[in-house]
Amino acid sequence: MKKNVILKKDYERYTVNLPWKTIIGRRRRRFLFSELEKLHPCFSSECSFDSKLKLGRKGFKSDLVVMSGLRLAEYKARYPGKRLYIEENLKKSVFSGRKMRWKIILSGLILLACFAGMMTFGEKKTVAISQGAGNVAVGRGTEEEGRQNFYELVREFFVVMQEKKGRLYELSLKSQGGVQTIAAFADGLYPEDFELLRQKNYSLSFSPVTYRENRSFFKLNAEVKGKKMNEEILWSNGNSQESEQIARIQNYRPEIRKIIRESKAVLLEEMTSPWGIRFCIKDMDLLDCESLVQKIADFTFENKVGISSMSIKKVSEEALEVGIKGKDAGYFEGLDIGVLKNNLNLFAIKKKPQIVSIPVITRGEDLPLGNGKKLGEIVHQNGRKTVFYRNQEGKIEKKEGM
Repeated sequence: MKKNVILKKDYERYTVNLPWKTIIGRRRRRFLFSELEKLHPCFSSECSFDSKLKLGRKGFKSDLVVMSGLRLAEYKARYPGKRLYIEENLKKSVFSGRKMRWKIILSGLILLACFAGMMTFGEKKTVAISQGAGNVAVGRGTEEEGRQNFYELVREFFVVMQEKKGRLYELSLKSQGGVQTIAAFADGLYPEDFELLRQKNYSLSFSPVTYRENRSFFKLNAEVKGKKMNEEILWSNGNSQESEQIARIQNYRPEIRKIIRESKAVLLEEMTSPWGIRFCIKDMDLLDCESLVQKIADFTFENKVGISSMSIKKVSEEALEVGIKGKDAGYFEGLDIGVLKNNLNLFAIKKKPQIVSIPVITRGEDLPLGNGKKLGEIVHQNGRKTVFYRNQEGKIEKKEGM
């Protein structure tokens, strides 16, 4: 058996029938996402899946292998530069990326050629051009390879942080002009712990290591470059898509505010152009913090809100300050912030313990109190006192509100 095999307990397999219009491009990926949400338990943006296209009697199908993205990064770190296989099929590699994309492209070209031939013989070719058209949105497939490499970099970065039990104080993820970057301020580990990432030709740089109480601190910067995509979009005058775009923007911003408020986080600032929001997570359990990040990740993905950057800063032992910036262009998918969910523990935030007031009982010294002697008193949380005394008959009595 090959050593670089993904164990059966770490993945699931599915087969999905593909409609003709979803065989290639972005539609195919979105269709597979929607199908996996129905088939795979707890499928989210943190999952990775491998897709193999095949032609059957009833059309095209896709063989899918689904697993945790973090678990996949661990396998790739364990077997650097080697192909991965699953236990049930040792002949074909999975998660190889480039080979799979070329198969999809070739299949798409064949299909386009077939359709072009049918159209040529079946009907007259017609080209329609809108007179008032502005710039048309350019397809974003050119940067797909850079994006996938970046997700792999992020996951492997978190694998190193978790294995070495490091801590994070600042973290920034950014995607701009075809360049994706990580910037982090960490402690408890060393630059050489990231040597495996350097061997994979990621661009890494480190600040000098400083020490506080014999513990290491340093800053890390890493980036992945893809082909620059066109991030501008201009709609033609009178185009119905313009009003749809404005309506979508007006809808998602209030919803994100609502998600943050309902999670007991505190809004700090909101920018309009480009859109951005800052909020503070304070005195929250780790599970509540993870739930908030996952809700934002799910909402932005489902509503096509492209996240161009996300930053997290530890401002105290109990608080994190989170900043998100987005793009309104509907075709810009942006960053997958769901990958942060299972790594918030690296910030080591603590929920401030609640202070419970306990009534204070003070003993008296048989001091005179009217017609009796004071024995003691209870001071309540609201400041009210209850005084106990012994009357002339020797019985214990109390007076409230003293």
